[in-house]
Amino acid sequence: METQRINDQLVPVLFIETHAELLLKRLDQLFPYTLTQAGTKNATQMLTDCAEKLELAFGKTTPPRPFSQLSMGRFFKSEQSLHSNSPKDFHQEKLRLMQLIRHFVMDAPARATSHQMECEAFAYQYLDTHLTHFGV
Repeated sequence: METQRINDQLVPVLFIETHAELLLKRLDQLFPYTLTQAGTKNATQMLTDCAEKLELAFGKTTPPRPFSQLSMGRFFKSEQSLHSNSPKDFHQEKLRLMQLIRHFVMDAPARATSHQMECEAFAYQYLDTHLTHFGV
C-alpha cells in the first residue's frame, strides 16, 4: 500500500487506484440532505471546498495570494473559502469531485515526486476527514 508519512502517521496517497475507489464509493453514499456530524458546512459546500482544494493542490487553478504562502498541510487545514460562496448544485459538485479524483489516478505516473506524494497524502486525508464528518 502506497503511503506517505504526515505528522508521524502513515496516510494513503490519492493516486493509488484502490485508495481512490474507496473515496469514490464513500462519495456515492453522500446525498444533498446528508447532515454533517461536525462543522457547519452542508454537503454541497463540503464537495465544493474539497474540489477547489484538489484543483489548487494539483495546479488546475491558481491560489489566491494568502493560500500561495501556506505549507501543504496548513493549506488543506485552512477552512477559508477559496472562491465565491455562490450557491452550487450538489450533483454537479459531486460529479466534479469524482472526476477530479479519477483524473488524478489516471495522471499518477506523471506525478511521482515526494512533494507530489505529500500533496496527495494531504488530499486523501482531507477528503477522508470531510467524508467522515458526513458519516460516509
